[in-house]
Amino acid sequence: MTTHGEQFVVDAALLEELGARLIGRPDVALGELVKNAYDADAATCKIAFEKDQIEIVDDGHGMSVEEFHSLWLRLGTTHKSEKKTSRGLKRPLTGSKGIGRLSAQFLATRLQLWTTAEEGKTIYADVDWTKIVHGSELSSFTVYVDDDAPAAAYPYGSSTGTKLVLSCRRQEWGQQAFSRLGRDLWMLRNPFRRMRGQRAPETRSAADFEIELEAPEIQGAQSAFEAAQTALVQDVWKARITGRLTRGRDGGSCRIEIEFRDGYPDGAPKESYVDVLDDLPLLFPVHEDDQLVTDEDRRPHLHEAGFTILIYNLIGLQPGRLTVSDLRDFLKEQGNIRIYDAGFRLPFYGPNEDWLRVSADQAGRISKSQLLPDRLDTDQRYLLDLPDPRTRTLGAVEINTAVERTEAERRGASPGHWLEIQASRDRLQANVAFEQLRRLVRYSIDFYANRYAKRKYDADQLGALVAGSPSQAQERARTTWEDVRRRLPPDSVPPRLIADMEENFERAEIAVTKAENQLNARAALLAPLAAAGMRAVALDHELRREISSLERTAILLESLASSRDERDLAEAAKEVRKGLDRLRAIRQLFEPLLNVEDRNARERYRVLPVIQAAIRSMSPLMPGVSIETDIPADIRLPTAPYAAWNAMFQNILSNAWDALLESPTSLIRIDVKHERRHVKLRFSDTGVGLRVPLAEADSLFDPFETIDLTGPDRRSLRQGGSGLGLAIVRMIAHTHGCEVRFIEPVEDFSTTLEISWND
Repeated sequence: MTTHGEQFVVDAALLEELGARLIGRPDVALGELVKNAYDADAATCKIAFEKDQIEIVDDGHGMSVEEFHSLWLRLGTTHKSEKKTSRGLKRPLTGSKGIGRLSAQFLATRLQLWTTAEEGKTIYADVDWTKIVHGSELSSFTVYVDDDAPAAAYPYGSSTGTKLVLSCRRQEWGQQAFSRLGRDLWMLRNPFRRMRGQRAPETRSAADFEIELEAPEIQGAQSAFEAAQTALVQDVWKARITGRLTRGRDGGSCRIEIEFRDGYPDGAPKESYVDVLDDLPLLFPVHEDDQLVTDEDRRPHLHEAGFTILIYNLIGLQPGRLTVSDLRDFLKEQGNIRIYDAGFRLPFYGPNEDWLRVSADQAGRISKSQLLPDRLDTDQRYLLDLPDPRTRTLGAVEINTAVERTEAERRGASPGHWLEIQASRDRLQANVAFEQLRRLVRYSIDFYANRYAKRKYDADQLGALVAGSPSQAQERARTTWEDVRRRLPPDSVPPRLIADMEENFERAEIAVTKAENQLNARAALLAPLAAAGMRAVALDHELRREISSLERTAILLESLASSRDERDLAEAAKEVRKGLDRLRAIRQLFEPLLNVEDRNARERYRVLPVIQAAIRSMSPLMPGVSIETDIPADIRLPTAPYAAWNAMFQNILSNAWDALLESPTSLIRIDVKHERRHVKLRFSDTGVGLRVPLAEADSLFDPFETIDLTGPDRRSLRQGGSGLGLAIVRMIAHTHGCEVRFIEPVEDFSTTLEISWND
């Protein structure tokens, strides 16, 4: 018997079959080609429908000769799934894996392509899909390529880009297809007014992406596409802030309106609030030396401005088919309150810029606005309800610096006392006029937080008034019973029934009193936990800022080391990178607390992945500790939020770490015993033990009960010590139907904590 190697042979007709099966609809195919432009860091992608052609042209980075031959001519490439982000702007890659050619084949019978990369060389390719011969091998199908072709015309005179011309369209296009196309591409664009005209690649941001559609022969195409682009994000807002300043330099006013949708916050009705600011400007800039504040500073330096700010709630079901995760990803890329000068977006005011200083005030736990007047004062700490512009808002501030300059000069204003663009043309001059604009927009956001806190308080008070406390409800039930007894004829109720009712009321009162005492004890425990949670949010914010700063430092050091061939700089960059990795690992401790879905979604999570996640998040804080797990993959926890289990397991590991500090061995073992539908999850460690008799160990779960397990020289390494860790563990366990206790340690270990529940 002889053997030899053979190769699969692919029929060329498979291209058509793959296109029909993988893509299915023309709007999906065209969407893939637009996403390729987005992935190429384009700022503009133009789509033109003319007669029997579709033209897609962008100003992205184009393809080099090597990229064209190794990537474009190869179907099903994996480079997008491997790279994750785009080359220059680090956009998350959106296009599917190498099916752009299939999309082109699905849409039309002929494809012509021009692409120009930074080196200036243009590649031309011509593909006639009608030349595919059924039964022939795919490798025999010819694509005509010119590696030195004349350059094509790209948007706004760009020197790089890609142009596709699809001839002999295969499908008919109508309003519905353009509407579906808009819904597929909505995450790529900001629904407010966008950047127009050419923008050099070095000054673009990830959010600069415009899709220009021309389809004059297809009735309603443009309107259907635009409506679908904006509907998703503009229909799901929970609050909307609008403001309009008119004739500010002539003593005009600014009208601000806050609209709240029904049920935001919970229990609050649909409502609007209006405030008209007649006394402008708002708190002229305060200098360290008041003598620096001139009379001109105190005058209005703004003439006309308008703004719209949408605020979202990233919790629960969203209208339509929009998911919370999609909305969160969109706001991460497109969020924040942008500034537009005569329709041109100023790129400096992007997703990560805190130009309104909201994030800074959140980190500082500022609770009361310095801008709002006394008439809006409330007892609530309302600034704690400020929405982070970078994660929950989408807004546009409209100005016109040409008009501002004209109106200022007409009134004899000194140079520099109006809104001006810096020479770099990416931001406004930091002068008095800009400060007045910033305060005006910030006033509206503080006004929103003030009204939100009031609505929330009123809704909570109404709910408490209706429901009352359990003891009040019990008292009302007894009063009603006594009233009924008095109204009944004498001797109409058997004495035995009266005695039974009295006995039941007494038992209920005892049970209610016990339950209220437990709730009060839990509330007392929740107060320090809430404070810790708020500090965690503030700390996470600071960590993000430090990570961003260190990332820039690392890039600078790496660049300097490369250009100067300096080993010391390279080593310094490596150390900064190591620090970045540690900071990112520490941030994982807070992720379940900060993630809304992790806090609220109730599921039966599998034990093993949750334990593994807790171990990963704690590992930077537990150097040198070995952790073994023996947990069947199919064992599940009781129904509860992910954040609850994560907090429980982090606290258990933290307590184990403290016990291991004085021990010669550092080992933790986590295993499961499953007996007759009863699960026992055990945490064992080789630490110093409980140091109290097992019969008295239950007291360790009481709030603020502590035992010092370490000597003075290691006390600074402890993670616990407040007496809240085990109290948190028991509170979470009891809330979700689990029992928790210390048991006789398993063999070779000093301490074993057991969490048990019925499966």
